Amino acid sequence: MRNRTHLTTLLLCIAALTAGSCNEPTEDIPSPILHSELNVVRSDGSGHQIIADGGWEAIPTDSSVIFANGDFKLFRVNYDGSNLTQLYPNIPWGDHAPSPTGDRVLMASGMFESGGYLSELYLMNPDGTNLVKLTTPKEWYTLPRISPNLEEIVFCRDGGIATTRADGTGLSFIKTKTDSTYCMYGIYVDNDNILYFEDVGSFSIMKLFNKTTRTEKFVGTKSAGTPAFTRAIVGSSLLISDFDTIKVINVNTAEVSKIGTGWGASFSSDGSKIVSFIGNTIYVMDASGQNQMPIYTEKDSEKSIDSPLFSPDNKYIVFRTSWAVYSF
Repeated sequence: MRNRTHLTTLLLCIAALTAGSCNEPTEDIPSPILHSELNVVRSDGSGHQIIADGGWEAIPTDSSVIFANGDFKLFRVNYDGSNLTQLYPNIPWGDHAPSPTGDRVLMASGMFESGGYLSELYLMNPDGTNLVKLTTPKEWYTLPRISPNLEEIVFCRDGGIATTRADGTGLSFIKTKTDSTYCMYGIYVDNDNILYFEDVGSFSIMKLFNKTTRTEKFVGTKSAGTPAFTRAIVGSSLLISDFDTIKVINVNTAEVSKIGTGWGASFSSDGSKIVSFIGNTIYVMDASGQNQMPIYTEKDSEKSIDSPLFSPDNKYIVFRTSWAVYSF
């Protein structure tokens, strides 16, 4: 018999079995398979559609959405679900992220080889065209992000955080791994300043690194986890969801403002709106935290919502729904 269950409930059940508090033998419990769908809804809450399977690391662009499907192959699909197209099937997919200006997409393509996960970096247009290979030697590029001028890349390596030129040359470490910390990832505030995150166990330390002076300053702390990879920073404002509290941090002054409640918060492209979710409902509010309004509620209790993002023109909100499938 084939069943679906809410992912959280399933994980709790597995945890209970591991602790020996369940009567059924653990060998009768199958391994769950996580399924997901890419959804889109207009920013006024109308016109909800499921437009593709998958939806991992979705990047809304002007006319379409780039995402990875359940097999982690890179695809593009229009907002109405038409023109589903696989991009570069002969290039293994890795991490991908938009440039800060949104006009290019950086992709780390790689696989596990002897010595660890090795990848090469590519840059392409938001519609998937004009693919350009940036790096020749394969290296360990984890969670790479490109600078606004497209000349430099910051990424995690060997537990530290490093930069290279866009062609992969000129490796330089900002921070190396210590016994108590390791790099989570870095993002560009501008061409000269990088905000990076260190995991120290139950929380993360945020620091701002200036490339010219090679100095850093403390910005703040947050609970374990990361802000949204897309549109986490507008100007000097860093948007984070610290547990269920939405905060805006000025990365220059370290001033923290608690502006609302929600998970997975992300700015609109112009920084005027914030989208987040609470439970299975997506909310939109002003950047000040005012006028929080529900936009869409997933009625299937077995599905979980995450990763809501505005399209560049703010007409659409793209998000993923996920659930676990298992059989006895």
